[in-house]
Amino acid sequence: MEDYSDFYFGKYKKERESKEKDETYSHLGDEGKSHVEDTRKIEKKEKIKQDFKHKYLTVICVLCISVALLFLSVEYFSPIGIVNEIKSFSKSETKGFSLYAVSFGTFENLEAARNSAMAIRSSGGGGYILFDGVYKVLASAYKSEEDASKIANINTAKVVEIKITPPSEKDFSIKIRDSAKKTFSFKESLFETLYDISTKLDLGEITKEEAIARIKIARDDFKLQIEDYIDNYKQDSNDKTLSYCAKLTTALELLNNLLNEKLERPSLLADIRYSYLVIVNL
Repeated sequence: MEDYSDFYFGKYKKERESKEKDETYSHLGDEGKSHVEDTRKIEKKEKIKQDFKHKYLTVICVLCISVALLFLSVEYFSPIGIVNEIKSFSKSETKGFSLYAVSFGTFENLEAARNSAMAIRSSGGGGYILFDGVYKVLASAYKSEEDASKIANINTAKVVEIKITPPSEKDFSIKIRDSAKKTFSFKESLFETLYDISTKLDLGEITKEEAIARIKIARDDFKLQIEDYIDNYKQDSNDKTLSYCAKLTTALELLNNLLNEKLERPSLLADIRYSYLVIVNL
């Protein structure tokens, strides 16, 4: 017959040890009982400490495993790998730039601003209405504050700084980040192209037909530049990616409108200036 006494007494080991302590100190009366109680309190505290250590170590292990799984998943799904992914976020964001617009008036109400804009457009200016608490009517813009000031002084106008801030890479997921980054400089590049065309058209260095031909080239290049993003942004569609898509498509439509010969316009020059003012303010 097998002996199960070790198992039995092992199961009730704590109870047995407790009774043995009681019996050991029972002959000492109240003093013995007090000693037993103190001993039990100490043992209870030690048990709490041990339990806390075990729970703490368990939490640390779970966190380590979670971080490891995160790194492995990014390494697996990211086309550039975890190291390059971290580097891409540590790099400084693309710096913005400023343009300097010539403002021909500040108005409290929109109707007055529209009347001023129509007059400016009829004379070859952009006539773009900028609202920043009041309505400002902009005629043209320049990369140099000095150039803007020269035009403003001649026409008794004011110079308004327009700050251009490129999007942040962090607003786009890995899936569409590369296609988005290709478009980040679209405001600056389109402004420079349209500004150059408008300046040469105004000075008579190119004809209207030559200006339209250059706009068409710029439109086609821009369309190629943004097509990857337009096709892929739905993979990570949210408010920011959708808003950015709307800005790109608006810029494309402005270029298409410049090529639309059926539109009635005060002049091609006025519409080119209006278009680049809209684009930089998107």
